[in-house]
Amino acid sequence: MGEMAAKIAHDIRNPLGCIELFANSLQTSLEGQPDLREQADRISASAKSIDAIITNLLLFIKPGEASRVECFDIYDVLDDALFFMEHLANRENSMNGGVAYNQRPLFIEGDPELIKQVCLNIILNAVQSMPDGGSLCIETNQRAESGSSAPTWLELYISDSGAGIAQEQMPKIFNPFYTTKA
Repeated sequence: MGEMAAKIAHDIRNPLGCIELFANSLQTSLEGQPDLREQADRISASAKSIDAIITNLLLFIKPGEASRVECFDIYDVLDDALFFMEHLANRENSMNGGVAYNQRPLFIEGDPELIKQVCLNIILNAVQSMPDGGSLCIETNQRAESGSSAPTWLELYISDSGAGIAQEQMPKIFNPFYTTKA
């Protein structure tokens, strides 16, 4: 499995490097066009996200190596996820999104790429659960540990107006590769 994953990672990273190279070239040529420049920036950021996902996949194969833990603003990750949701929803259905952020910025410690991957997966599932449109809401809340006055926890709520998950499927939702899709 380790050899196969390393080979797949290598095969994905080669074209990914080309995508990032072309995105950087595109960014430079779009200096006077901020809207298009932002899209090129997103392509480059997405290529970096895919590379981080590959790195994290390889971490599961190499026990003992830790993921990147850093301090980052959770809202930067959520804003990126919402940006992708807007484009996906515009293509697939008439969905709207809302946010109820707590104070800004809100720094947490963790692996920003893993958190973004989780949020994107949940948002993608939400979009797919609302084929005729609907609403998605993201809320944050800070909570203090009992006996402490300073916030020590971040609560992140992602909700949608979709069909929901059948009760008999609930025990399976955290199994890797579990799906109800054809």
